[in-house]
Amino acid sequence: MTEASTQFRAELRDTGPGLATLYVMGRVDPESLPAFVAVLDAAIAASPEHLLIEASEADSISSQGFLAIGQCGLALSRLTLRTRLPVARRVLAVLGFEGIVTVDELEEPDRLRPALSWS
Repeated sequence: MTEASTQFRAELRDTGPGLATLYVMGRVDPESLPAFVAVLDAAIAASPEHLLIEASEADSISSQGFLAIGQCGLALSRLTLRTRLPVARRVLAVLGFEGIVTVDELEEPDRLRPALSWS
């Protein structure tokens, strides 16, 4: 993984009537957590009817990041997390946020899967 692929970036956009989208890229880890929480707080302050966290370009999300997402879900009427991270649904359920955060789990594109060699 290169430094560029792991650098945290997030941007909140108003993407339609009642819908805000938070684009998350890179890694949500202890170092980037304060910035991530600040963007989630901005999303809560905007009071959208539905917040979509578009994290399909996130390399990883720490358990503290998932906790922050769940707490954001408690503050909003509807929150969806779109991610390629297969642990997202399980971690949110263990943290008690099943039914509070809807997880839209995307499959890894074939180009990112490791090639299998039978030789």
